Amino acid sequence: MHKQANNTPQLDRVPPQDVDLERALIGACLMPDNSAITIAGVLDIIRDEKVFYKVKHQHIWLAIQKLYESNVIVDYIAVINELDKQEQVEQISPSDIESLANDVPHSGNVEYYAQEVLDLYKRRVLIQASFKMFNNAFDTTDADGMIDVAESELLAVRNMTPTKFISNNDAVK
Repeated sequence: MHKQANNTPQLDRVPPQDVDLERALIGACLMPDNSAITIAGVLDIIRDEKVFYKVKHQHIWLAIQKLYESNVIVDYIAVINELDKQEQVEQISPSDIESLANDVPHSGNVEYYAQEVLDLYKRRVLIQASFKMFNNAFDTTDADGMIDVAESELLAVRNMTPTKFISNNDAVK
C-alpha cells in the first residue's frame, strides 16, 4: 500500500480472494448428490452474493438462492434456466455452469468452502473499512466519533457469522 498526494491509500495488491474456491463452492452446490439440506447449510453461511469476488459467481449465487427459495432442486440445468430468466446467460454461458458442476469431485466439503469464501470476503471488507478509517483520520476533527464509527464497522465484520437462512417461503408462514 502507498499513499497518493491526497492521502488516499492505494492498494498495490489484489484483494483477498480465491476464484477456484468460489468455483468449488458453487460447483458443489450444483452436483447431483446435493440436497436441500446442503444448500440450506451453505445459505446459512453465505447470505449475500457480494461475498463472491467474481461478478459472474455473484449472479450464479443469486440464481441458486432464487431456486432454493422457490423450492426448486438446484442443479446446473435449473441454474442455467434461472440465469436465462434474469437475462444473464449471455454473460455466463451454459458451458461455464456445466464446468462448475463437473470440476468438483464431491460436495462433502461444501460448508468448508463456504466458510473459507466468507473469510476472504471479511478480509476484503476489513480492507475497505481500514481505508475509510484512514481517510476519516485526515478529514474528521472528532476522534472519539471516528473511533465509534470504526468500532461499529469492525463489529459488523465480526458479526458476519452464519445464522439460519430464512427463505421468503418460510418468512410468510
